[in-house]
Amino acid sequence: MLKRFLSGKGLLPKSGELNNLPTYSIEEQGLCFPLSLADSTEFWPLASYLDQLEEEEFVSQLSDRWLLPWDELYRLLNDEGHVSSVPLLGLPKQSNLTPQLTSQGSLASSDFMVSIGAWSDHESAATVQTKRTGAVLRHGDKIELLPEATYQLVSAVRQLHLSQQESPGELTNQIGW
Repeated sequence: MLKRFLSGKGLLPKSGELNNLPTYSIEEQGLCFPLSLADSTEFWPLASYLDQLEEEEFVSQLSDRWLLPWDELYRLLNDEGHVSSVPLLGLPKQSNLTPQLTSQGSLASSDFMVSIGAWSDHESAATVQTKRTGAVLRHGDKIELLPEATYQLVSAVRQLHLSQQESPGELTNQIGW
C-alpha cells in the first residue's frame, strides 16, 4: 500500500537498503522502533508507515518509540492490505525451529509444570541452543521470528507458569493445560 506509493514517488530506498540496517530493538512485549527514525530522510518511508500503523491501531506511540506488540505483528502479517508495505519493517526471517515441551508431575499435583525443554531444527532434528525474547529466537548468528502458532504455544506455556505462581493448585493446572 504505502510502499507502492513511495516507490512511485522515488522516495523508497533501493531494494534491501533499508533491511540491512538495524531499525528496531527486540523486547519481550514486541518490536520497538525509535521515534528518531522520523528525523532521517533515509528512514522517512518506515516512519510514515509506522505512523500509518499507529492510526490503524497496530502500533502504540510511546514517549521515545513506536511499539509493535507481537499479537499485533501477527495480525499485521495476516492483513492482505499490508503485504506490500510489511517489508519496510525489516523483519527477521521466520524460524523453522520447533519447541520441545517437557512436563513434570501430574495435573493434580502441586509441582505440575510444563516448560520448553529445548528447541530442535525441523530439518536435521538437532537440538539448538537458543535465547528467546518475545517472538524472536537467537541462535548462533541468526535472529528469527517465531511462526504465529509457535508464539501462541510459547505464550500459553508462559501464562500457565504465571497462573501457577499466582494461584497454585489442581484447578489452575487443569484450566491451563
